Amino acid sequence: MADEAALVENLRNNQQQLINENNALRQALENSKSGKGLIFSKLLDIKKDIGAIGKDQTNTGLMFKFRGIDQFVNSLHPILNKHGVGIITKVLQNSEDYKESKNGRMSKNVRLVMEYTFFAEDGSTVSCQMPSEGVDTSDKATNKALSAALKYCLIQTFCVPTEDMAEADLDNTQIDGNEVISSAKKAAPKKASGNSSFRKPKNRESSVALVDDDEL
Repeated sequence: MADEAALVENLRNNQQQLINENNALRQALENSKSGKGLIFSKLLDIKKDIGAIGKDQTNTGLMFKFRGIDQFVNSLHPILNKHGVGIITKVLQNSEDYKESKNGRMSKNVRLVMEYTFFAEDGSTVSCQMPSEGVDTSDKATNKALSAALKYCLIQTFCVPTEDMAEADLDNTQIDGNEVISSAKKAAPKKASGNSSFRKPKNRESSVALVDDDEL
């Protein structure tokens, strides 16, 4: 009789546990639909913990400073873990084409539309969609597009302080036939003056003129 009573009590406890878990899941789904889930407060807490990410990487071709995707992931990974937020990645659209460059090399252009879903332990979620492109003459076009999409998703979701985002209002782009003409062209060099940072070579043997970085 004692064994039967213990078995009944164990079954009753297991049943109650299943009921509690089912109620918790139902509440999480209702919170997610009504916008009352934990994910919203957690995203705000994450935003508070994120500081500025400096331009610590250098483009070896054009020699400009930039913030790389690895910097954002390394900075955000411990903060996401701290607040219990995960990210699910989904490819919504994917297209690619090949073009021959002026030097005869083939380049691959990948266009993606990515969806990133941030979720909390209560089942509440927030999703954002991000388009991106990647061009490469080898096998890295998709990698570049994925990296760019995640980078700007994190920048715009958490408003990470950054200076490498192009300001759309500074450019006036027009399409003339197959040629894209942009008004945001390199400014003409300033004329030399007493206060100018542009210095003329002393003679023809002089190597190069010195130009202020802001004029490049």
